[in-house]
Amino acid sequence: MKRLSSLIVFAMLMVMMPTSVEAQSQNEVITTVLYDGTAGFTAGDPTDPTGTAPEAHTPGGDGGANNLVVRTHDQFAIRVDWNINEDAATNAALTVVLPDYAEWTVNETLGYSGCVTTTFSPNAAVAGGGVTGSQTVTCELGDQPQGSNGAIRMTAFLNEEFDDTTFDVTSTFTTDDDPTGVVDGLDQELTVSEAPLVDYRKNASTTSELLNNGTEDGYVVFFPLSFHDQSQGTTSKGRGPIDDSVPVELFDHGWNLTPSARLATSAEMASAGFAGPVCGDYDAANAGPYVVGNGTWACGAEITGAGGYSVTPITVTGFVSRNDGSGAFALDGSAPATLADGSANAASSPQISAGQIAF
Repeated sequence: MKRLSSLIVFAMLMVMMPTSVEAQSQNEVITTVLYDGTAGFTAGDPTDPTGTAPEAHTPGGDGGANNLVVRTHDQFAIRVDWNINEDAATNAALTVVLPDYAEWTVNETLGYSGCVTTTFSPNAAVAGGGVTGSQTVTCELGDQPQGSNGAIRMTAFLNEEFDDTTFDVTSTFTTDDDPTGVVDGLDQELTVSEAPLVDYRKNASTTSELLNNGTEDGYVVFFPLSFHDQSQGTTSKGRGPIDDSVPVELFDHGWNLTPSARLATSAEMASAGFAGPVCGDYDAANAGPYVVGNGTWACGAEITGAGGYSVTPITVTGFVSRNDGSGAFALDGSAPATLADGSANAASSPQISAGQIAF
């Protein structure tokens, strides 16, 4: 009986003395949205979030300052709360990161209250304040006693990104004892609101001399077609470039021609001295002020519209409107800089792609 009692006591001691483990950090960081837009807002658009991203909105519109929708070229604000729960901390720091199409506003002394030093990257603060192009801000809080807490409030500016894109803002709170830190993002990602500012043009026509195709007399009427990104140089809220990952679908109407007009044939085109397809990509041999080689214009079967006029469906794919992602407005080389006639592509409203159609 004595031996059994000894075994029981030993087992109890083993259970009561667990192996020690290193405690997990109990510091906290919380990232929230203070507001997500500035007046004036879009009448009829939702003013409150539904809880699911992307949030409903009119492209380029925003119903209010607290619906988790942000228009391009508009401001939004972030609050980051921090709390030190365990022990005194040395070299506490907050790092808050935006996506590359947004940037922090740096002239907010009150907003960064509590920071010993504030560092922006990749770019330095601009003298006199303003937007720097920085996506990361680091707030050095220095040494902090146990139980200390605080918050920083920051505004940011959304540059250009395509509609319905969703994005997070992430915060990391580090100390010397916890260099990896604790991380927090938004409870729900913000939704970008953007409407492309694009102009489709059916340009001035060129009409051939009277021709005979072997059956009848007639004229060939040649139209260059083009579309232009008018968002470059425009900072209106909600405006942005055309999304070149999405096909452009349009219908060409021959409403300004006689009802007897029809698409020309290739032979009629050649006889009239025009190069390239009856309907399709703009041909450089026509030597007009139009883009060559940026996109494919695919034409569907001709339709007879109301009043007997010709209607032709056209789909444009494979073009590049802008690819640097920086929100810069200067023509960046994505669309050709030189047109078929040797003239320069305009920087303020660059021609993205061009096609042609002949009747």
